[in-house]
Amino acid sequence: MTVRIPSSLKWLINRHARLLSEITKTEKELASQHALHRQLLHDNKRAEATSVTNLQARKTYLQQLKSNLKIIDSTLLLHDIPINPEIIAPINTQTAPRYLQHGEMTRLIFSCLKYAKGEYRTTSEIFAFIITHCSKKLSQKEQRLVRHSVQKRLVELRAKGRIAIVPQAKSNYEGRWQLANWSSLSPIGRPRKSSQHQ
Repeated sequence: MTVRIPSSLKWLINRHARLLSEITKTEKELASQHALHRQLLHDNKRAEATSVTNLQARKTYLQQLKSNLKIIDSTLLLHDIPINPEIIAPINTQTAPRYLQHGEMTRLIFSCLKYAKGEYRTTSEIFAFIITHCSKKLSQKEQRLVRHSVQKRLVELRAKGRIAIVPQAKSNYEGRWQLANWSSLSPIGRPRKSSQHQ
């Protein structure tokens, strides 16, 4: 003899099964969100540390430029023909706004990855490194344009085998980049050729 299950009990059983399914799904999504959150916190700490390093490097570079200028000024004052260095104006030949010199973006990408000493740098970290070398403070629109150019250049350099992207478990993280076939003794901006290219 079969027991007839009342419709109200069927509804409760069905509801129970659906709730279990939803709980399992939500737990998986929560675990994934936790992992993403931890990764973002880690990346933000890296980006902050990289920004501090980049700022210090920029200050050191500025001090070196000023030191070089003092040496040139001293040499000018020693010359037979007296020249007052203070009356020499800076050269401004570029009329249209140019944020970086030709080829500068590629050089800066290599510099940023070289300074990483074998660790990866995210697209945001590379972008932050590059905009500290722009000739003027960029608006948000200009920053978006430069960031787009950086992303395109990274893809081009990867296609040429000069840099590599670090594999990630999640595809929604931003790109992480390393130098390809790089010797720690190589000068900045000159990755060594692999045996495939020789």
